[in-house]
Amino acid sequence: LTLTEANAEDGVQAEAVNTKTPVPPVTGEVRVHKTDAETGDPLAGADFELWRETNNTPGLQTIGINPDTHVSDCTTPANGVCTATTIPGTYYWRETAAPDGYDLPDPNVFG
Repeated sequence: LTLTEANAEDGVQAEAVNTKTPVPPVTGEVRVHKTDAETGDPLAGADFELWRETNNTPGLQTIGINPDTHVSDCTTPANGVCTATTIPGTYYWRETAAPDGYDLPDPNVFG
C-alpha cells in the first residue's frame, strides 16, 4: 500500500480474503441387534437394509417416485449386530431375510 498526499484524505486499503476451512460432517453409528425372541441370543444370518428418511413422508418408502434413500446392506455376524456410520438423520432398518429356521418379523421395519 502506498499512502500519498494525493490519496491521504481517502486512505488506502487492501482486501484480505480467506477461504473457510471445511468442517468434516458429524457422523455416528446406527445399529440393529438381531436376537431370538425366546432366548435373547444373538442371531447371525439376518439380512438388513439401512434407509435414511429423505422424502419428508413419515415411515419408510422404498419404491415409487420419491422413495427414501437406501444407505447400505448388512448380514448380521455372530454377535447379531449390524452397524453403519452415517450422518445425523432419521433411519430405518428393514429386515429382508431372516436367519435359517426363523420367520421375518411383522413388521419387518425398525426405526
